[in-house]
Amino acid sequence: MVEASIESDTMATKLRSLYATLKMSSTADQQSLCEKFLKKLDSSKPGVTLAQMFDEALKDNARFSNIDQPFLNARSLKDRKPVGPTSRGDNRIVHLLTSGEITVTGGPPEYSFTYVGRQVPPFRQEGLGNPRSGAGGIDYTGRTKVNPVLGEIKVGSDQNSFYAFVQLLTYLSEMATASQIVRANKHDEFGIHLSTSQPFDLHILLTDFNDRGKKGKLIEPTHLLADNFKSQLKDHYKLAAAVVGNVLCLRMDSAAFALSKERTLKCDWAV
Repeated sequence: MVEASIESDTMATKLRSLYATLKMSSTADQQSLCEKFLKKLDSSKPGVTLAQMFDEALKDNARFSNIDQPFLNARSLKDRKPVGPTSRGDNRIVHLLTSGEITVTGGPPEYSFTYVGRQVPPFRQEGLGNPRSGAGGIDYTGRTKVNPVLGEIKVGSDQNSFYAFVQLLTYLSEMATASQIVRANKHDEFGIHLSTSQPFDLHILLTDFNDRGKKGKLIEPTHLLADNFKSQLKDHYKLAAAVVGNVLCLRMDSAAFALSKERTLKCDWAV
């Protein structure tokens, strides 16, 4: 197994390349890519599907092994700016998520989750005594009663649900390998014990989201893509299918959530 090197913070996979492309693309181009993936579902010769990309990425990322290092060490955590009521953007939303168990309406029956951490880099490395966390990371991690959670927050006119879905699949392909499961357990990353081929729940959290224009129009196509993505995994890539749990598109009105005693999020769709 290849040990972590200090030259690169990520593994070069087609899925991560797609994520990098989306990061630099306009909403119109992202919508076009989403439509192309949907068209491949009905084609007799679909080419490389999103399910195939995920399966290949999961296998490629299995080469990464960094079990002894926590995802974020004490120094990295200490140097972080704390989140609180006056935080802005994603950090403000993270602060709201730290308030306790959160219930979800309109999704899987009796679904709830608890916040665990923020900005977690799947591939963290150290070299010459200098910790490197990588740029950014998973917006928030959490846990249900049985599954770990990876969540991406999109605020206001920020990126859209399709972008968030690909982003989450990229992170999942980097977190759900055998070595990473051992690493997560060793450092108690999720507060629950993870098993081999552990399913992870994925949260797309649209906060104060502007549904007008092309970004809002991507919500339902992403739903269709996610549903078919899971079906393709089940039919063709059973080992990869095992690590994909519930995929939820959630909504938060941050002002209302902050004032309410009920910690509840609405689910637009779940697969």
